[in-house]
Amino acid sequence: MTHRRFRPGRRATAFRFVLSEPAAVRIVMRRVGRYVGQVRRARLNAGANTIPWTGRLKGRRVRPGPYAAVVIATDLAGNLSLPVLKEFRVLRPEGDRRP
Repeated sequence: MTHRRFRPGRRATAFRFVLSEPAAVRIVMRRVGRYVGQVRRARLNAGANTIPWTGRLKGRRVRPGPYAAVVIATDLAGNLSLPVLKEFRVLRPEGDRRP
């Protein structure tokens, strides 16, 4: 990930990874052990890849707090990669003055 702590917005963060062969990638987001949503990309090329993420799932901003993202790739034969876990924190939006 480009940022481990970020505020939701246009350039919040990005997931960077390397694929050994063409594959579809699924990034499953969890918060305190609960499923929140996922980001999917089909047919990514082998080599270095970047998936930008604005901090939104299903069109809505995610709530502030700690999260975990599990990245899984599926190649053209249907083989799954080992899951890779990345932990991050979503901060309150700029100007939010809640206690």
